[in-house]
Amino acid sequence: MLRFRAPRFSFGSFLLFTVFAIRLSFCLADALVERSTVIPAPISVTPDQNWDGIDGQWSTFTLRVGTPQQFVRTFVSTASQQTWVVLAESCSDKSNVGSCTQARGWTYNVSQSSTWHQIGYYMLGTERNLGYSGNGQYGYDTVGLGGLGAEGPTLKNTTVGGFETTNFYLGIFGINPKPTNFSDFNDPSPSYMTYLKEDNLIPSVSFGYTAGAQYREVFPKPTFRISQLTVNIRVYQDFSKPYPWWL
Repeated sequence: MLRFRAPRFSFGSFLLFTVFAIRLSFCLADALVERSTVIPAPISVTPDQNWDGIDGQWSTFTLRVGTPQQFVRTFVSTASQQTWVVLAESCSDKSNVGSCTQARGWTYNVSQSSTWHQIGYYMLGTERNLGYSGNGQYGYDTVGLGGLGAEGPTLKNTTVGGFETTNFYLGIFGINPKPTNFSDFNDPSPSYMTYLKEDNLIPSVSFGYTAGAQYREVFPKPTFRISQLTVNIRVYQDFSKPYPWWL
């Protein structure tokens, strides 16, 4: 006759099993906490309902710069990590100031912003390889995405460069995540994209951008998305610093 013996558990085995079960519960709890972390949604910026430029018709995006806010229309730049604005002085000596201001996407007056912090004058580094150059008045100021009724995030103390040259006819909004180095590589100024990531407003510093089609009279709907998943442009990481230009 076959006999079956019931398994016997010692107190030591029971204690070991209990410790294992407790540790497993802690691991599961940690995993559940990690998975419950909220990932920020992508930011979509609505473009202006008009076309700008002197070398073609391009869609622009409105930024709110300074305190009180001043509105400027800018081109999106994947090569730059800075915000560039046309200074008010670029139109002050024109016979029709209003027409000049409108053609250049509105202008920014440094003296009218209470949050402007001057850094200095430097050469404008973007597109140097194409022969474009100029001098920029650099500082830190508040910059918000979108115009009235379409306001997006607003960040303080971001890098802003103002210029008067016509080599760059409108301002630009740089979405490259690399920092700006004004003095040395040990004290960089973070980009707008990096600030968005540090403030947990976006999940990563990747982005997607389409420019629309003027000949079809189709504006780029909310197509500028700062997101973790809409990566369709490769960004070249060149950690160079602007060259100082003393006037």
